[in-house]
Amino acid sequence: MKNVNGFFTAWREEIKTAIILIVVVIVLTACSSVFGYVQFYHGFKNQYLSAHTPSEFKTLINKTKCSICHDNAKKKPNGTSDKKFRNPYGTALDELLSKDDKKDKEKIYKALETISSQKAPDTDKTYGERIKEYKLPYPVIEEVLYYYDW
Repeated sequence: MKNVNGFFTAWREEIKTAIILIVVVIVLTACSSVFGYVQFYHGFKNQYLSAHTPSEFKTLINKTKCSICHDNAKKKPNGTSDKKFRNPYGTALDELLSKDDKKDKEKIYKALETISSQKAPDTDKTYGERIKEYKLPYPVIEEVLYYYDW
């Protein structure tokens, strides 16, 4: 009888582990939209960063992250960053892409290319010209950038 009890004890532990794994998978799947559309950021990096890109610009892009498209100065009433606010570059991109496009790399690249010819506000250059000069497509408030809580 001792072996039977040991069998059921081991079986219960396996069931418990399986349930925990299932719950973790469900939570991660449900939260995937909370992480934002990192595919757009990766599309930007793939489109504009290469082995020949200066390291300073690569570092700037890596630190800027979501602020490439989002306005890093806009805050919620509780003081945290609000991803709903977009800068003009992000607004232009938002007109061409939706959350349904996050897996469509070609559409992302095409949208990035399309808006690169648009004139950036408060300058005589296009977004693409600014990027070719190793500048952000739209200026980001530097002092807010490093404390941005995406």
